[in-house]
Amino acid sequence: MKTFARAFGIEASIWGYTPPSPPKAKVKQIPLPPTVHKLIHARYSTNHYENALVTHILTHSFHLGWRPSELIIQCVSDVYLKEGYMIITETKKYNQPRQIWPDNALMTSKQKKSLKNYIECWRPQVANKQSGDYLYLQKNGKPFTSTAQLNSYLKKYVKERFPSFHPYLWRHWCAIARLIRSKVETKRWDIWDVKEWMGHEKIDTTEDYVKFAKNYYRNAPYDWIRAVLKFYKSKHVCGTVKRRVQNHNNKIAKKVALASVVSPVGDKCSRRDSNPSLSLERA
Repeated sequence: MKTFARAFGIEASIWGYTPPSPPKAKVKQIPLPPTVHKLIHARYSTNHYENALVTHILTHSFHLGWRPSELIIQCVSDVYLKEGYMIITETKKYNQPRQIWPDNALMTSKQKKSLKNYIECWRPQVANKQSGDYLYLQKNGKPFTSTAQLNSYLKKYVKERFPSFHPYLWRHWCAIARLIRSKVETKRWDIWDVKEWMGHEKIDTTEDYVKFAKNYYRNAPYDWIRAVLKFYKSKHVCGTVKRRVQNHNNKIAKKVALASVVSPVGDKCSRRDSNPSLSLERA
């Protein structure tokens, strides 16, 4: 426009319009399930409780996909283990409650990173008068006071193993993982179901994740959430199953060995049939 104005002898300085800059390309570096499995089972601290706290937060957050501001105010009384659901307070929506039903493996499984295990085994070790009813407690028994404190706490441990980690990453991962789960189970992208789970205010926010889910689905076309839980189960449960099978096989081998040494009584027919000369005499 300034060139056009100068060509006609018009003062170009009066034209103050500045064209908008092009939108920045959206990039989401989402870890695949094997990488998430390594993150939730890594060794982050020599302090047993602190290591358990980090791994429990990662396990629960990648599965639930909640906002960091929702995590720090989550209460124990809002986790209904017997009923199989939990209530999340949405800070972005004026503290409105949202009800979700996580997988049983995350709620009440005997796996050591379930909500039941953290609430009943780990949290009581540090709980004190300053803990209140908050779910996640630091090793001094105090809850996280802000998302900035939670961010710096987690980045101190996790960023060494996954440089692009930030707490909001688990929310992106969960949205894409649940879209892929809907594609695997229903052969379509169920954006409304994912919208309700994630607590998105607008459906457009959920639709923005679909293009990323399509690209990641090409490389990993399976249920991401179930795969992460399955990886965990195969690591800690299959060893017990293999030992049971091995013990069972050993017992069978011992019975076979005893049967070959001690011949059965009164089995004359079987011995005669096995001896060709006796068979001819009988004939």
